[in-house]
Amino acid sequence: MSKNSISFTLVLGFLGCAAPQRAPAPSPTDLDPLKKEVAQLKNEVAHLENQIGHLQTEVSAASAEDELTAMTLDSASWSDHDGSVSGVFGPGPSLLCHVVEWRGYGKMLRFVRKADPTFKLEAEGHQTVEATMATGGICNSDGSTRLAVLRVSGTLDPNTKYRLRPRNEKEEYRWSVPDDLVVMAPATSGAQPGPSPSRKLTPAAK
Repeated sequence: MSKNSISFTLVLGFLGCAAPQRAPAPSPTDLDPLKKEVAQLKNEVAHLENQIGHLQTEVSAASAEDELTAMTLDSASWSDHDGSVSGVFGPGPSLLCHVVEWRGYGKMLRFVRKADPTFKLEAEGHQTVEATMATGGICNSDGSTRLAVLRVSGTLDPNTKYRLRPRNEKEEYRWSVPDDLVVMAPATSGAQPGPSPSRKLTPAAK
């Protein structure tokens, strides 16, 4: 073997035994822009999903197919006074009214838009107070929570039981309220009622 061949072999042996060089780990500072970009993408995806949901609701609400022509309120309780309802539907006391019928939020929205929104709260020996059904409502994805929001515009007499009476001037779309459904006015006149049973509120599109 020639001297040049031996030298070449030694060089190859030295290179073959050299330890691989690891890339330096990225510093926390290098990861910050990536984390911000990922967070921004998540927000954009959530916003897109929300827009798609609203679009699907509007498509359903615009169609008369399988629509509701009657809606029954079988219970009512005062909204919590933490601003979660008033922030969406406006200030003042509101009654959260559970609806019996359910064919998706789009059909609920269609009915609320087409039905007469005016209600009266009546109590024997007390002045009648007017209320208005808000356009929209509160529901979750599977409809296990589904609430119409009735905004009370007058002052109720304290500790008085009121009955809900829909005006129902539109014959094609009518509200139904059992005669035994009553709501108790708050103890202090003009005060916001106390909290109702805890629930997660998911405002739906108006």
